[in-house]
Formats: sequence, structure tokens, C-alpha cells
Amino acid sequence: AKTEEPVVLYGTTPCPFVERVEMALKHAAVKYESKAFDLGSLKDRDALRKLSPYGRVPILEHGRNKHIFESMSICQYIDDAFIQDERRRLMRGTPYEKALTRSWTHFVNQKIAGQMWQTLLSMTDDTLERNYDELISSLEALDTALREISGGPFFLGTDISYLDIMIAPFLHRRLLISHFKDREMFPAEATRLKQLCEALEEVPFYRSTASPAEDLIKAYKPYLSGHLHPKFGWH
Repeated sequence: AKTEEPVVLYGTTPCPFVERVEMALKHAAVKYESKAFDLGSLKDRDALRKLSPYGRVPILEHGRNKHIFESMSICQYIDDAFIQDERRRLMRGTPYEKALTRSWTHFVNQKIAGQMWQTLLSMTDDTLERNYDELISSLEALDTALREISGGPFFLGTDISYLDIMIAPFLHRRLLISHFKDREMFPAEATRLKQLCEALEEVPFYRSTASPAEDLIKAYKPYLSGHLHPKFGWH
């Protein structure tokens, strides 16, 4: 579909939730403008609150005075507004497959994302082991689900879909766990998660969105040193 009204993505770097939206826009071949917010600026934070009741990024603007917030909703909107071919939609499949997609997306948001931050922010060995074990347990559950739902390499089979984009930025950030905490993020038997990561590396819009390792490590140092709160302003 043609983009009749301008599309603007408000975000910041680095932000896994903004990267979700970037990938969805690229998948849909939508031309868009990126506008960055400085989450450390009171002026920018005030401006954010005018666009979203959460005061967080990402925010998608599509036309005048039309703002969508929250990454899951934005990606669904992109699917509905810009992709006419049902076979290319990220949210597709049977009603059961769509329900599974939503359920596991919530699991990623509510469990895996938070457990990754807690692992990265762990200050003692005991806290690190506890948070890391919880993260591994959640990843084992996701890996089992991936194996049960399809033969891969993506969540629903051979083509990328909604959940793959929802989890992709967090899978990429496994390098932070390795670099800062000297831990492997994947359970030993997580063959489907590893397969998914390999498949994502072959997707052009994933490669163009994922930050190089050295840039990501440099960008996260202020968050992990306590100078910035890693959850502030992201959604």
C-alpha cells in the first residue's frame, strides 16, 4: 500500500523496542523519518508525555495528530495499515497461531526482557546467579514452544513473523550478557533459539537494524554503570 501520509518514528538509541518498529517498517517497505529523543533531557521527556501517556518511546506518527504508542501495538498497526497481502503480514496464521503469537510476545515482554536487565544489573554473585537462572528457565520454555509450534527456522515456519521481530532485538543483546557478565544467554539445549538467530542473520532488514557489537557495548555502558536507568523511557 502507498503511504499517503508521512510516517515518523520517534525513538532513541539503543532501544530494543524501537528496533522492533524499525524492522516492521522495513518489512512493510514503508518510507519513514526517524526523530531521536534524548531521554536525559527534561525538555524531550516533557515532549514525549504529550505524545504518549507513558512518556516512552517508540511512538509512531502517521499523518497529522495521529500517534500510536507501545511497540506491540505499533507493529500490529504497521501490519494492518501497510501490508495488503495476507501472506506477508507479520501477524498471520490460524486463530490459534495468532493467539500463541500474542501469548508468547507477552511472555517475552513480561519475563525475558526484564530478566535480561536484571541479569545485566546484578551487582553480586548471588544476585547474578539467581537472575541468570530465571532468565535461562524462561528461555528454555520459549525454546520448547518454538520446537512444538513449527519446524522453523522462524516461529511459524519458513518465513519471518510477528514474534520473531518481537524477540529479535533481545536475542541480539545476548552479546551484552556475554560481554558484561561472562555468561552464555542460551541454554545448552536451546537448538531452536540458535536456529532462529541464524535465520535472522539472513534477513536484510534485521542486519540493517541490529547495531554492531562494539557500538552496542559502548552505548550500554552508561546504563550498566548506573548513570542512566535502563528501563526509563522505553516501551
